[in-house]
Amino acid sequence: MDGELFIFEPKAEPRQKRKPLVILFSDSLCPFRHLPNCAAKITEFNRLAAKYGDSVQRLQVVKGYYVDESHVTGYLQKFSIKVPTIWDTDNQIFADYQVFSNPYAVVVNAAGQIDFRQNRFIDKLDTYLEKQVKNTLNQ
Repeated sequence: MDGELFIFEPKAEPRQKRKPLVILFSDSLCPFRHLPNCAAKITEFNRLAAKYGDSVQRLQVVKGYYVDESHVTGYLQKFSIKVPTIWDTDNQIFADYQVFSNPYAVVVNAAGQIDFRQNRFIDKLDTYLEKQVKNTLNQ
């Protein structure tokens, strides 16, 4: 949203510590009745982003339909989102990752493969990331 470049390099040099990429697909219309538990999911994503800090890469992709940039900016402020955010104006990233509901969490592992995708991630993502971070530290 702020024009900052985000680079994910899953094929980094073997000596480098590879970090998983956690992506939150969300909708700036949250809270809204067709987005069940969206505020709780965003709160959990923010909590995990703070908890794992630099141990993981974090990114949020915001659905682009029906909103303008000021609406998305207001959403980011409302939920105190501090991670790099892409406003997917034509929903191409949502389509590329085959995300059809939101909020939705996707984790791309250090090898560049998606091995976690959930729309009901509140009670699962923390445990998953803990395991991934331990694996990263043991590389």
